[in-house]
Amino acid sequence: MVSRRCCAMQFRKWRASLRVITVFIFLAIFAYDANWNVLTFSRTSGVPVTPWLYPAVFSDRYLMMCICLAVMVLFCDAPFLDRHQPYLILRSGRGHWALGTAGYLLASSAVVSASIFLMGMLLGIDTLTFSTGWGSVLQSVAGKPIIPTRILALYSPLAACGLAMLLSSLIFCFLGLLFFLCNLLAPPVVGTLAVGAFCVLDFFSLFFLHDAPWLLHLSPVSWANLNQLGTTGWPTVTYALSMLVGLNGVLLCLIVLRCRRMDIQVTHSEMGR
Repeated sequence: MVSRRCCAMQFRKWRASLRVITVFIFLAIFAYDANWNVLTFSRTSGVPVTPWLYPAVFSDRYLMMCICLAVMVLFCDAPFLDRHQPYLILRSGRGHWALGTAGYLLASSAVVSASIFLMGMLLGIDTLTFSTGWGSVLQSVAGKPIIPTRILALYSPLAACGLAMLLSSLIFCFLGLLFFLCNLLAPPVVGTLAVGAFCVLDFFSLFFLHDAPWLLHLSPVSWANLNQLGTTGWPTVTYALSMLVGLNGVLLCLIVLRCRRMDIQVTHSEMGR
């Protein structure tokens, strides 16, 4: 209960945060970029489109890197110390505070992932139709850069969207927890470099190392790509899910242990926020 209150307090800060608003504006731009080709085709042909393009967003490796960089901006000051936090820590205890902040990171990661799906639906509201199948429009453009054929062949729409949302949420949470731990242990620049490196690692692997299998198995940002998971040199879906759960669990344990053993100090710049 105490941890939930700590989590809820972080969400209440969104209303007055220019950074959060900016991040979601960029997410809307990314959603538009991912959907506009299909929506244009649907409007031109007069055939409604189903809202299941969402899994293909995370198979676009450049777009996924951009989304992760936006998430990096959202979480860059984890554990979000401001003038309210010392009192919250005193009232809840450092362990509950750490769990509540970690819970916020997971919940906000899910919100970010779901918002990309919802933004895509809102952009195509005038030409949208709901169906349990992929629909004729997505099947017509399958195989083009818009949506990979392999996703349509291996998954049902609901399974693909659910799996993409789960994987992307765990990836965003990993980036947030890594920021949290690094900012507890070292100056902020260390967390920025570490999280930034993970954000660009998949793109680096594609263009400079020709998708080296050893690097793909070490790059969590690569693990939401349903078009590639399970192919030669790539990890499987089971590997991706188990590793993301394990990594997030390890980071959470390290954060809680560190918080219980250290004095959390708030700087003058943070007190003014």
